[in-house]
Amino acid sequence: MQLEIKHNINEVLKLSEKELNKKKDEIQDIIVRELTYATNKAKEDAPYRTGTLRRGIMFNIIDLKKNWHFQVISIAPYSSYVEFGTVKMKPRPFFFKNIDKAVENIKKKAKAVK
Repeated sequence: MQLEIKHNINEVLKLSEKELNKKKDEIQDIIVRELTYATNKAKEDAPYRTGTLRRGIMFNIIDLKKNWHFQVISIAPYSSYVEFGTVKMKPRPFFFKNIDKAVENIKKKAKAVK
């Protein structure tokens, strides 16, 4: 089963529409920078055998100008088994720890934008 995180940035940052529009360019740069770093870090942390797991980690920005959504996914069909483990395999977290950290960094840095 693949893994996915999808956020509406308005809910993450808890800023008004007016504030968001005023800081839009700077916040967009922060989002792209942080998610690029987080996806690269998740790829680095993912166990490597064939490379399929690492190649399948990516992020998309969905309609950033209007609704400010972003999505981070790991499309390998066994991603969740690696992340959370199974009865016979211990968890090897690579995905959520990096993306959650990026979301926290986005919150901090976006609030600091003037």
